[in-house]
Amino acid sequence: EFRRVLFRSGYWPRNSLVWAGPRETPPQLALVAARLHDMLVAEGFPAEKRPFAAHVTLIRKAHAPKELPAPPAPAWPVAGCVLARSELSAQGPRYEILQRYAFA
Repeated sequence: EFRRVLFRSGYWPRNSLVWAGPRETPPQLALVAARLHDMLVAEGFPAEKRPFAAHVTLIRKAHAPKELPAPPAPAWPVAGCVLARSELSAQGPRYEILQRYAFA
């Protein structure tokens, strides 16, 4: 378990979204992402070329903001993560949790 604070925010024009994230990806989360990546590639999924970027999506379908919002300030304990499937529809995104992982 570790405590996480979102220190920065940004805009990804490719995805049209505003996000908040840590300065650096926590080592535990980077390890989970790397293992998941390797398992998916081994199963024949195409390799993701972009580096993993820990983040929280704040706004989807956003226009490039003139000014980015300040990230939320509170820190919270992070004891694990989930693998989720997202489906975008006209009503907005729908998330289905496929697996939960606890950090040991």
